[in-house]
Amino acid sequence: MSIELPMPVLYIALGFLSASFLLCLYRLIIGPTTFDRALALDVTSFVAMAAIAVFSMQMHSLNYFPVILIFALMGFFGVVAIAKFLLRGDIIDRNR
Repeated sequence: MSIELPMPVLYIALGFLSASFLLCLYRLIIGPTTFDRALALDVTSFVAMAAIAVFSMQMHSLNYFPVILIFALMGFFGVVAIAKFLLRGDIIDRNR
């Protein structure tokens, strides 16, 4: 069972996703604090996953979903590592 969306809807979705990607990229570069930059990096990974999903719908292919899963895992572990670094100053605890 597949849902057929008209092509203009997919193009509009890609347009909004690209606009939000550019805004997140701006916040990533200009962000006043490191927490703003970490949040922008997390949102950028989610926007990239959504763009890959829309592209997958446009191509009528399910082959891109493992790529989305890899992006999700990398985004999650990246944000956890950044948060741990910002809170403790080190990612790996060696003094246990």
